[in-house]
Amino acid sequence: MNEYGSRLYPLAGTVPQIDGGYLTALALLDRAMSCIGDEAPSVVIATGPRFSNFLAAHWIADKFKSTLAIHYRDEWTVRTPDFVKAGKQDCLYEIACLERADLVFFSSDSKLASYRQAYPKLNPEKLAVMMNGWDPYFHRRPLTATGDEATGHRRFTLVYLGRWHRPLSTFLRTFDKLLSNRPEWTNLLQLVFVGEQNMENVQALNKLQDTHPGSVNVLPHVGLAQAIAMMRVSSVLLLINEHDYDGVIPQKTYDYLATDRPILVYGETGGAARIVREADAGIVVKAGDALALLAAVEKLMVAPPASWLTESRSAWVQRTNRTMLLREAFSRIEHAVEIRSH
Repeated sequence: MNEYGSRLYPLAGTVPQIDGGYLTALALLDRAMSCIGDEAPSVVIATGPRFSNFLAAHWIADKFKSTLAIHYRDEWTVRTPDFVKAGKQDCLYEIACLERADLVFFSSDSKLASYRQAYPKLNPEKLAVMMNGWDPYFHRRPLTATGDEATGHRRFTLVYLGRWHRPLSTFLRTFDKLLSNRPEWTNLLQLVFVGEQNMENVQALNKLQDTHPGSVNVLPHVGLAQAIAMMRVSSVLLLINEHDYDGVIPQKTYDYLATDRPILVYGETGGAARIVREADAGIVVKAGDALALLAAVEKLMVAPPASWLTESRSAWVQRTNRTMLLREAFSRIEHAVEIRSH
């Protein structure tokens, strides 16, 4: 703000355009420098998106000759997701960050593979996978769900927690066909969506509710601890898995697996399909296949919940505990610090 109370804006074309904002990266740098003081950090760690974080971390690491570790939770200029804004300048800054980094983490094997293909000159020894994992703190808290909201007043519930950013139309049409084939399930089966949905999806959910009264229940957003509590009293956890490729693994996948509930995966293109299959923690159906969805729901209705608590599921949950993941990541970071110091 200037002395007249007006906000100042840079002239168009004078500031590079990158995801998260070049000026945001400068502000992060300024804030970090005011907090660091005279003692140089041995390592600087950044996670993205937003990828202005990477650029600020690059500058700080250069200033102090520190080890730089960057963590891709999503992609930047390679297979760019909808919520990341990337252009030509982003590509230049990403290359600079990747070349400067001593260690580069990706949240899935397929993300790492995509970047190796896009940037074949990157040293593969500094690339590693650190999955997002699940937080034991929230899973160890007492069960606080009220029951009726999460269980649909004793109905058999398919519960989806979180916001789906793309259209739900394909899934809801498939579910409509399921109920049309099994009209007796209208008073037994219920879809529960927890979290604020976009207007297009709200309208689609309302349309399904008008066609099959009582088949849909949309609940407001809740915090993570409450969401996990609701997972634990659901009949089945629904995972919509219509993603661009298997490198995309929704965060809820980890929390779903860490409960004792069966998982219904709708769509085979995202990474959750392979995980749920390998863990034998539920059923995967192809998007748009109403008969496969019907057969899956029938099986889930009669199978004992304990049948989905497999040894492979327990092993996967143990491996993706964030305590374990961070322990391994910090071991890699310590090794990178030793290499740079020598």
